[in-house]
Amino acid sequence: MVKQFLKRLQDKKKIVFTAVSAKNSYRSMQICKYVLNAGSIPINSFNLFGYFLYGMVDKDLIIDANNYLIQRADELWVFGDQSSGVKIEIRIARELGKPIRYFTLDETIHERQAVR
Repeated sequence: MVKQFLKRLQDKKKIVFTAVSAKNSYRSMQICKYVLNAGSIPINSFNLFGYFLYGMVDKDLIIDANNYLIQRADELWVFGDQSSGVKIEIRIARELGKPIRYFTLDETIHERQAVR
């Protein structure tokens, strides 16, 4: 069984940081499903940290962890409207030379444009 899992790990998949505003955080599961169905592995901060861990830790710790995950990801995919936080994530990804893709969040998810 482990050999099967190890063999499947040889298929390299992109790790995608999903940038989404807090107002659209309720769609985080739908976004992760979309990324998985596209053949990539999603990193979604709302799924990892809740909404800033619901005030249990300093917000700056969450922001630093979030930005570190952007650094570790292969690409940044932006979903829906761009809040000030999402705009910062885009700037960080650009500075790091990450590919950036943009998607609408209407009833269904559609790619708008791809930008480097």
